[in-house]
Amino acid sequence: IKNMNIKSLLVRDYWLSMPVSLGRDASIMYVVTLSAMLLLGIAAKAASKRKGIQAHVRKTFSRMGSLLLSAAIIGFVFVFFRYEYVPLLSLRLWFGLWLFMHVAWAVSIIKRHIISARESKQKIERFGDKEMIRSYLPKRKG
Repeated sequence: IKNMNIKSLLVRDYWLSMPVSLGRDASIMYVVTLSAMLLLGIAAKAASKRKGIQAHVRKTFSRMGSLLLSAAIIGFVFVFFRYEYVPLLSLRLWFGLWLFMHVAWAVSIIKRHIISARESKQKIERFGDKEMIRSYLPKRKG
């Protein structure tokens, strides 16, 4: 890592070559980071089930929980392959694709949250308070 420069990221052989085996410190860093992602994913999923939170915020928590859970599980699989030094499955290419895929997923979740928050704010402005909204809803028979 001392001699690494940014130009090596643009070379095909860097992504398709076998990386060196993980050191102790790197293994610990990967496991701690992925464990934190796993716990945050579980917490986000649990938060999405709570009542009293706006619907678009609950959906965002649910989506972020799914993102973090899948990223952590796939990341643990990649760390296992790298630790076991499996030739094809421990290439840097898979980690790069994993990172790109989950960053793109997170950006789409954030964009969707911003759009839904804007729409929710417009609905509140349009309908006013809850009493105004309830006046349009059907009444219970009974």
